Amino acid sequence: MSEGAIPMKTMVFVIVITWILSLVTTLAIVYVAPNILPIKTGHISDEAITGDKIASNAIITTKLADGTVTSAKILDGTLTAVDMADGSITTIIIDDGAVTTSKLADEAVTDVKLAPQAIPFNSTYQISPLTKSTFAWENVTGTSVTITVKRNSTLLIMFSAESSVSTANNDIQYQAIVNTDPALPGAVWLQPHINVTSGVSYNFYKPNVGAGVYEVYIQWAVWVYPHGGFGRISDRTLIVIALPT
Repeated sequence: MSEGAIPMKTMVFVIVITWILSLVTTLAIVYVAPNILPIKTGHISDEAITGDKIASNAIITTKLADGTVTSAKILDGTLTAVDMADGSITTIIIDDGAVTTSKLADEAVTDVKLAPQAIPFNSTYQISPLTKSTFAWENVTGTSVTITVKRNSTLLIMFSAESSVSTANNDIQYQAIVNTDPALPGAVWLQPHINVTSGVSYNFYKPNVGAGVYEVYIQWAVWVYPHGGFGRISDRTLIVIALPT
């Protein structure tokens, strides 16, 4: 062995020590560096960031990725009305059937919240006089309306008129028809005065009407036999309201 040469044993020892120091350094970087160097979001372990490590107002809307805040992340009762921006909750955000009766406060739904025709109704009136002297049923001109209902309902049919008869013991009978079926209670006698126009009125109704379009109209018949004469009707109104059942 020449002078100045490093013995083999010494060389092996140096190599082993160098390898051990390299391993220790690598492990130190792996375990220590995450605590002192910035960490990418994808490398944050569960529960690494707790609430007490986040400064007030540090997380703003622009810092949240789309879809990161899901309903499962929001505690029940956490969001109140004052926390919601105007227009933030639209009809497409609310699931069908999500707003139930128990979710509505008493008197929360006012009349200004109801859409037009939310409670279906229709009305008409006529002032031209009619006369009749037969007992056959005929439609009363000007007392017919069409109403559309979207759910099972009861039709409230309110009829009033000015009428008279020309002879004592003459009578006028009225009935309300829904499409082709008489409304309850059926035909009714309304006795006007003799030769003096007086007001008569009656409320008919038709229960258990399903969704659909209906024509509602008034018919009349005049009983004059054996006295002769006629019945007369002038100013008249018809109002129909569909009440949900």
